[in-house]
Amino acid sequence: WLKELPEEREWKPQELSNTLWALATLSLKEEMWYKTLAQWSTKRMESMEGQHLANISWALATVSHEDEIWFSALHKEMSRRREMNDLHLEPKQLANIFWAMSKLGFRGSLLWQLGDDLSRPGRLDHFQGRDLAALVRAYASLEVLHEGLFRSVASAAQKTLTSFSSQDLQNLSWAYALAMRFGLSGEDLEVDGHVAPDLRRSQTPSLLVAGASSNRDDKNGDFDEVIEVAGGLSEVAVAVAGLEADRPGSPRRVLLVNPALGQLLSQCQVVTPLDL
Repeated sequence: WLKELPEEREWKPQELSNTLWALATLSLKEEMWYKTLAQWSTKRMESMEGQHLANISWALATVSHEDEIWFSALHKEMSRRREMNDLHLEPKQLANIFWAMSKLGFRGSLLWQLGDDLSRPGRLDHFQGRDLAALVRAYASLEVLHEGLFRSVASAAQKTLTSFSSQDLQNLSWAYALAMRFGLSGEDLEVDGHVAPDLRRSQTPSLLVAGASSNRDDKNGDFDEVIEVAGGLSEVAVAVAGLEADRPGSPRRVLLVNPALGQLLSQCQVVTPLDL
């Protein structure tokens, strides 16, 4: 196979993009190649088209290559093009870039600026279900909860819901569930204009669920606390919210006993969002 890369001067943006995409698609773990090609790509970024930016970002994230130099430069380049009204990205390209940023944990003010742009009327008209789901999933993963964007995506999704695959719906639902978990509201979203708020998950207990007292192993030594909740799922929600808000400290094992929740979980298969 290829033992060494051609010299840097021989590479064009399209060739860099294609090569990185192919390496990632084949799951080749040549760390030095990714580092070198990402470095050369960064030097040529100003001459790259949207597809090049998307392919390279997708490739680096796919192999979990956390190239801070590339993504920092990408953030600056996209901001520059946006200011010059020269940021031309197809919905899928934008979704792939955001997915890559969320997978590797890169975020910045650009997400808020583009959230403002995408929230304007008509800006999401050409987004397919997969792209809409990927967009809010990336924002939710990075805990950049732009209220206007989430509302605009919800509105656009209602018009094209029939085009969503089952996995698109799962990703979309997961994103909105996480957003609501943090209490999405305008007051919480803006800090100094476009600075993402520092949202932190509370220390959630290790929660186990039993359908009823009669069908659980009552060994008190296995749990730090046993809570029996009478009523339906709304009462369970209140109880769980109380567990998250109270008694911070070391993780603990809590057994929650409720017939309605026990029955629901016994009939469900819980899945997590699928990587694109």
